[in-house]
Amino acid sequence: MSDHSVGSMLVELGDEADSITYLRKALKLFRQSPGDPGLLPRTLLNLGRAIEASAIREGNMERKAEARAMIAEGTDLARRYRGPDVTLGSEDDLNNVVKSTYR
Repeated sequence: MSDHSVGSMLVELGDEADSITYLRKALKLFRQSPGDPGLLPRTLLNLGRAIEASAIREGNMERKAEARAMIAEGTDLARRYRGPDVTLGSEDDLNNVVKSTYR
């Protein structure tokens, strides 16, 4: 199971701290390695959402700003890759940004 898959599963289970750890590992890998161009935006969006949830719970505005920047970057990359009308609301939507070979 990939770091992204584990991190995404942990987000769904509400384990923000561990999900952030796994998603940061995945982000580092996807920034360094070429592959499906949908992998990077999907990871940015999942990681941004996990950090944002943690920041809101903790009242940490600095981390919330980090999260919003990741979400903005992920949204921009997803729209460049899949078009301006791409839907990014759910986990299934994020998975659809990635080619089926990588899901």
